[in-house]
Amino acid sequence: MKIFKFLIIVFLLSQISSIAKQVQIEFDFAMFKFDENNVKVEVYYSFPDTMLNYIIKDDKYLGELYISVKVSNELGIVDKKEWIVTNSINQPLLEYKTNLLGQKNFILPYDQYKTEILVFDINDSTTRAEKTIDLITKNYSGKKFQISDLQLAQHIEKESSATNQWNPMFLKNTLYVIPNPSLEYFGTEPVFNIYFEVYNALENSEDGYIVTYNFFNAINKEIVSVPRKKKSVSNAQVEYLTFPIELFPTGVYYVQVTAKYPAESPVDSVSYVKKFYLVNPSKP
Repeated sequence: MKIFKFLIIVFLLSQISSIAKQVQIEFDFAMFKFDENNVKVEVYYSFPDTMLNYIIKDDKYLGELYISVKVSNELGIVDKKEWIVTNSINQPLLEYKTNLLGQKNFILPYDQYKTEILVFDINDSTTRAEKTIDLITKNYSGKKFQISDLQLAQHIEKESSATNQWNPMFLKNTLYVIPNPSLEYFGTEPVFNIYFEVYNALENSEDGYIVTYNFFNAINKEIVSVPRKKKSVSNAQVEYLTFPIELFPTGVYYVQVTAKYPAESPVDSVSYVKKFYLVNPSKP
């Protein structure tokens, strides 16, 4: 099956001026079935708080980043969203504290699109970047066995037992799925999180299916395989994995997710691959 790869924008360089500042923002995309005629495209973004230029306003230091995402096809603009990400702090920001993270959703008919992204600092006109991405939406209509895109996450937690007050924008199918647009995992005890959806399992395999997560290093050597036997309970099911990777050395990795059906004697499968990065100080 052909895999459509979507560009991840890391460290966008401004095309406006040769003296413009570097815009350190990451974007990632994932597509999920919305209905028989439309797909939901989720756009994830994050950037360090130190990227913003802060001004004093009402006794606070305020930084603001404008983001615009415009989606067009051959007939014109289909959808456009623009918003401002604000960070307000009490003291001057002297060092990195956190990443500012968010998500926007687009409901699009199955088609080919051009996605134009514009980013600029409201308080600093030299911090500006533009990027255009060709987008081909996956067609989830019909009754064949399919899986969605793979979304890498910083954290996945059930809504009913959530220990943090997560932003509602990250809630889907009773789970808080906190996106990881940089596709990077850090720390001495890193945990890998991935989310995707399975469509038409009950239609095609009443006896269930098998999901296997295969991890490969940069030279395509398999590190570990995690198989899971699943029951078919509906035609739209949620799958996710939370897996410790503290034994993995620092490096570049790939996770391949394969869904085989039926479970007892598989005759067909669907598979997708996602790249990610690991920085573990205890495992150079």
